[in-house]
Amino acid sequence: KSTGGINWSLYMKPEPFSEDLFGWLEKSGARILTLSIHTQYCSIHSQKLIADFLKLANRFNIKVAIDLSTGFPFEEFNNACKMIDFLDKQPVETVGVNSFYRVYPDTPLYKMIKENTNLKKHLINSFADETYLRPAFFNWFDLSLLKQLTKGRKKFRIEGFERATNYQRIN
Repeated sequence: KSTGGINWSLYMKPEPFSEDLFGWLEKSGARILTLSIHTQYCSIHSQKLIADFLKLANRFNIKVAIDLSTGFPFEEFNNACKMIDFLDKQPVETVGVNSFYRVYPDTPLYKMIKENTNLKKHLINSFADETYLRPAFFNWFDLSLLKQLTKGRKKFRIEGFERATNYQRIN
């Protein structure tokens, strides 16, 4: 049970986690958790890790929303489909799907795009402004691909088209 009567929400990555952590989260009043993952977690090992994470959250009465990043450079659409199918079967309330990556100078993504002319055509804003006051974004999967990916399934929302954030969609 919660101590102090405060209910709160948090963001997490899929690891590390433990039963003790979820016990403390429940005792502290955590009621909603947004799990940030990407579609590159589609291996059997990663899916088991996520499934175990979600089982613990459910056991400790913490509802889960997922922020799913997809469309990293050269990602195959089929891998993203596998992750969506996997998440569709999991005990999560909502999945916000995002395919835009902010590009910061001197990061691995920045360097990858600078070195590969095929990736540059997926930039929104360019690197022309070296002050980076104007943000640049990378987008591998366009809106039509995201719609194919989510197939209108109720649990999934393509981010950027609703006023609510992912965890606000939980009742």
